[in-house]
Amino acid sequence: QAARELRRCAVTVSGVDRLRIRVVSGRHCAATQIDPADHIVVASVASLSARPEVRDALLADPRLFVVVDEAHHAPARTYRKLLEGPATGTPSRVLGLTATPTRTAARERATLSRLFGDRVLYQVSLRRLVERRTLARPHLVCVATGEPVEDGATEQDRAHLERFGQLSEEWLARIGDLADRNRLIVDHYVANRSKYGKTIMFAVNVRHAALLAHDLRERGVRAEYVAHYRPDGSARDTAEVIAAMRRGELEVLVNVQILTEGVDLPCVQTVFLARPTQSEILFRQMVGRALRGPSAGGTETAHLVAFQDQWSSFSDWEHPFALVPDIVEVAGTSDASLESRPRRRAHTDDPLALLPWSEITAVAAEHRRVTPSARAAAFEAIPHGYYLLPPTEPGGPPHVIVVYAHHRDGWETLLDDLHTVCPSDTCPEECFAEAFSECEEPRPSVFDVELAVAAAGEGGERPVFVSLEERGRTDPRRVAEHIRDSDLGELARVALITERYGALAQVAYPALPDYAAAVDEALHSLRYG
Repeated sequence: QAARELRRCAVTVSGVDRLRIRVVSGRHCAATQIDPADHIVVASVASLSARPEVRDALLADPRLFVVVDEAHHAPARTYRKLLEGPATGTPSRVLGLTATPTRTAARERATLSRLFGDRVLYQVSLRRLVERRTLARPHLVCVATGEPVEDGATEQDRAHLERFGQLSEEWLARIGDLADRNRLIVDHYVANRSKYGKTIMFAVNVRHAALLAHDLRERGVRAEYVAHYRPDGSARDTAEVIAAMRRGELEVLVNVQILTEGVDLPCVQTVFLARPTQSEILFRQMVGRALRGPSAGGTETAHLVAFQDQWSSFSDWEHPFALVPDIVEVAGTSDASLESRPRRRAHTDDPLALLPWSEITAVAAEHRRVTPSARAAAFEAIPHGYYLLPPTEPGGPPHVIVVYAHHRDGWETLLDDLHTVCPSDTCPEECFAEAFSECEEPRPSVFDVELAVAAAGEGGERPVFVSLEERGRTDPRRVAEHIRDSDLGELARVALITERYGALAQVAYPALPDYAAAVDEALHSLRYG
């Protein structure tokens, strides 16, 4: 994008017959291809950092003038190696450009200023940019979800928030899985579809983005999502999806940490802030996607839609627009916010929806990390089934107990005991020790045992084990047994592996070749021991 704009302005350059512009990144030229005859090098910081000898030679050129876009990142280590290199390679002329000239960490703000000589050459207020029509006039919309998003927060979640000022990935994942909240987001867009026009939605994680895009398409909205991977394993180039949005082929583009910086989509008129945050920088970057004004090829007005959840201990999170008082000051007449109302999570019989996906993926990632040489064994991260306990609060969702193969016998013994004797005086810790003292790691949760004891004490029915049937179909060892017993040829074997690489298999194996390798490993083990 930067190189394209430089080429467009090349006619204004005097003194050279042809302006040489080289783009250096993982998708363009390599850093080693930089030529002394190049007039301009547009480079990603990562590409230059990967070749320090090229970086240092470039910085040693006395003619060099360095322009740092998104300059608020400059205190990061990779940037500082560019701006504070060896004495012979430190650039003497540096210009920083940014729409968010601050850092989240207060201790880094002085460093940011020092890297650019403690000088601000030019700045302009938001109000002035709106008056010039460089920026669109924002219209603020606050939609109250009524969701008590602190329910289920652990001590670790709260400690993470206190320490880092942001929600843990586990906490965000729970918010992203709230079915009623997601339905409200989709309903609100559909009800205002003609007014909102081209819209970017910011989701909490990849699963959330995929869910929102799917639900929007189910309602007839031309929607897609971009993220660093796709849970269903489908291949969709991010650049092509963004280009489709730019061409007007999409109405809604849902994303996770892709469109906060450096993406030019002047057609966007609305931003849905479906991801809660208390980071001023992130918030400004998100709302900025819709703020391009008519004199810069954008729109007259921008709708900034924040979804306001219900908080108790952290009430600051209920007022997202408090992060940007200057935007509130110049905003046009705000649209009426929806009334807050209690909402209930819809019940579902889909086992993949009931199982806490974040827990499964975390275990799978850890299993891959600690057993990189045993690809077939990585599937042990996938549970064999689950028990459902009654909701812990009226109208709430059932509690899911995830069961792995080595948990099953212990749970059956424990539940048999709880539902054949009076459990009123039963100690959960003693139950756990008796049922799982010989259980291999990872062991079940003590919290799950406490809830099982409490449910039995209230006279509830004995939970029934629900088998995750899809697991048997996708287990690499089962697939290998089928290949061996059926004596499948190469084409049939490839077709079978591809067909069995479903949602569960994708949790343990990030790509189809990984899954195929696991099946090959299991087949080798069956044949040769």
